[in-house]
Amino acid sequence: MEMKVWVNYQEVTVFEGATAKDALLRFFVLNGIDLSKISQVEVSDFWGHEIDIDAPLRYNMSINFKFKS
Repeated sequence: MEMKVWVNYQEVTVFEGATAKDALLRFFVLNGIDLSKISQVEVSDFWGHEIDIDAPLRYNMSINFKFKS
């Protein structure tokens, strides 16, 4: 079963039970970002609270990421 989530305000479809990392990897592929950069991101939820890259996602959840300085 599929689930829709939002990564940096872009809709991404992932499998049910996906983690933030799974959604980020899908986002990177869709946007042509080098997958090796996954280790260089900080992830936050809709409210700006930092979350772990292995955090589970729920349907229609929004996350944001930025590259570490």
